[in-house]
Amino acid sequence: MKCLIILLIALIIVNVVLNRKKNRKGKKKWPGQGLFNSAKNKVARGIERAKNVVSTVSDAATNIIKVHTYTWKPNTVPKASFKFKPEDRLKDFSADVAKYYTNIAGYGYCRYEKMIANLCCQNFFTEDYVFVAAEKIAKDDYNIGIIRSDKFKRVIIVLPGTRNTKQLLKEFIGSFLVSFEDTNTLKVLQYFNEVYETIKTQIFPHIKKQYELYPEYQFIFTGHSLGGAMATLFSLGAVRNGIINQTDDSPVLITYGAPRPGNDIFANEVMANVPIVFRVVRQGDPVPVLPPCRSDAKISKCLSSLPNGKFVPSTDYPENNENDNSANLPSSNYYSQIGGLKLFRVEFTEYNECGREDGEFHVDDACHSRITTNVDIHKIYARINVGSACSRRRRKFK
Repeated sequence: MKCLIILLIALIIVNVVLNRKKNRKGKKKWPGQGLFNSAKNKVARGIERAKNVVSTVSDAATNIIKVHTYTWKPNTVPKASFKFKPEDRLKDFSADVAKYYTNIAGYGYCRYEKMIANLCCQNFFTEDYVFVAAEKIAKDDYNIGIIRSDKFKRVIIVLPGTRNTKQLLKEFIGSFLVSFEDTNTLKVLQYFNEVYETIKTQIFPHIKKQYELYPEYQFIFTGHSLGGAMATLFSLGAVRNGIINQTDDSPVLITYGAPRPGNDIFANEVMANVPIVFRVVRQGDPVPVLPPCRSDAKISKCLSSLPNGKFVPSTDYPENNENDNSANLPSSNYYSQIGGLKLFRVEFTEYNECGREDGEFHVDDACHSRITTNVDIHKIYARINVGSACSRRRRKFK
């Protein structure tokens, strides 16, 4: 009897085991499991391919950076190890020159009250530069600052860019051409001219005094955006009004992302009276192509009344017209940029040298700015947000 019971239990156990195996083999899949497994496999394969692409792009980017990127240190001005040395008399352009004066152009955005109290760019002034003077006018609280370096033998006049939307709207409304300093041929934008005429009687005496004290110093006018356009007017105005004398390397004009300041005759006069002009533009910056110029649809280039669109050297003018080099040029309403273009790639890694002779009518397409609506391209030059270069949150000039 015991044997039968043991045999029966053994048969039951064997039957249970066999049924479990059968159930495992014949187990039904839950609905959608096939689609889930297929999708999971595709995702896995996609992730693997993405990893390979990222690895390839990373390697390529590393190679590009090695070739094209300048050896700049973030938030610092060029030191003696760079090709450009701040103590050198400024004559030749380089990427390091662009970075160094971008920081100085940022000083223009300081408010008048902070300028006179030495509360802006404090680290900068404790080293190489001293504050000389500042003036402002009621119109949009526009102000100008003057600084000097006895170590580097230079006086720098710094002009601010646009600070708010209200001011930008006024610039847009005042973008038509008017006569500059009562001349028939030189024309500038009405807003620029109004600011210039209002504040020049206050700032020119300071510049003249500095020139009388330090005639051997270089006088440098610089600014970003609107400040660049105003620096253009003041550099020419200082020479035309006898505030400073023109030499082989003074005055110097350095602009960043500046709009068109006036007509082609005015631009020609700037190039004839300002011996060193560095017009720095970042590719894609929308401001340097404003206001729009009149163009020829057939050649897609800005029109100009200048011979072949090139600036006429001062030596080509009659001697009796040396105080007004534009005297024998026709009146023109063609908006134009000045020369001296240094057109940087949008990454600010390299630039095209576009010469002094050509304004808007440049034969090389590599010297033509592309139009974009990216405002950040305009705000940031040499990897510096120019408008906040001297703010306490971003300390510069260390």
